[in-house]
Amino acid sequence: MCDDAVKEEVLAVLRSMYPNTTIPEPDAFYFPRWRSDPLYRGSYSNWPSSFLKAHHTNLRATVNGRLWFGGEATSLKYFGTSGVVRS
Repeated sequence: MCDDAVKEEVLAVLRSMYPNTTIPEPDAFYFPRWRSDPLYRGSYSNWPSSFLKAHHTNLRATVNGRLWFGGEATSLKYFGTSGVVRS
């Protein structure tokens, strides 16, 4: 998909998720093309054994109630390591 199509799909999903909220057009939109970057080799989160569940909760917390972080690193169930998140 071209960048404009990705942007429109993202906005459509957000607008369907929040039908009573005005979702404005972004000031800027950047969609990285990792596959075409010769320096990108892939990555995933790898928590050290000292990583506590509270740390993970902090990672997933919103910032000022307006900014959310996403990706496998924020998932308690599907984070990208075989290690254990301790409580």
